[in-house]
Amino acid sequence: YGQLLYAVIGVTWAFHFTFTCWMIPKSQTDLTDNGTLFSLVFIYLMNLLLLSTMLVLASPQISFTGFGAELGQNVSWLFDSLGTLRDLFSRG
Repeated sequence: YGQLLYAVIGVTWAFHFTFTCWMIPKSQTDLTDNGTLFSLVFIYLMNLLLLSTMLVLASPQISFTGFGAELGQNVSWLFDSLGTLRDLFSRG
């Protein structure tokens, strides 16, 4: 059942992505009312949340607790790396 779920996720996400790209230049009110950049970032984050949730549910090896812990570690690593880069660039 996992392979079927992955296939359905892939097909629906690909459709949603291509449909979104097709609709962006058509002056959609849901994009223009709140700003195109904000709306696209929001759409991306909601897609990422939904996709992550579905994949965690489909995988017997991953729990939401483990996923959250890994996510926290990765976010912490990202901010540490960005701080290091900032320090390197500020020194010249």
